[in-house]
Amino acid sequence: MTRRHHRLFILVALLPLLLGIPSNAIAEIQNPRKHKLGLGAHIGWPTAITLKYWVSDQNAVDGGIGWTFGESILLYSDMLWHFRHLFKDTSALWVNDTVAYIGAGAYLGFLVDNELKKTSTSTVRLGIRVPFGMEWKITKIPVVIGLEITPGLSLISSTAVILQGGFIARYFF
Repeated sequence: MTRRHHRLFILVALLPLLLGIPSNAIAEIQNPRKHKLGLGAHIGWPTAITLKYWVSDQNAVDGGIGWTFGESILLYSDMLWHFRHLFKDTSALWVNDTVAYIGAGAYLGFLVDNELKKTSTSTVRLGIRVPFGMEWKITKIPVVIGLEITPGLSLISSTAVILQGGFIARYFF
């Protein structure tokens, strides 16, 4: 990886922080015992291993490393804003919390050799993404399942509208 690629990676990793974590959440970040970390999978486009870290009751940072079925490897990170009170009674036998969210973030993609023959000569793609999703917390176990659709815009190496999305499952500890 070149020095330019390292800078792009750092920008993608820090973008959610630059998008404006509320000032009261910055103090809470320093005490991680109050927050839960989720590890799981995103099945769709991209298929990814994903992490989610709650920085406050309403805000979280998520990210992942994934692949698009042999075409490219992707890194992504988003700042998420959750809306817990949109649904009045979401209690059911196996679900006790329904949450909608919206986010803003970025992705960095590295093309593999077979895709380079079909597109430009650049091996790096950089873009912005805006995830919209719904999550359901499973009763009695720290598991959250969800659906997400993420429109975005590829900015480097070419400009294109993208659409990502899929099914998410995470275990929180």
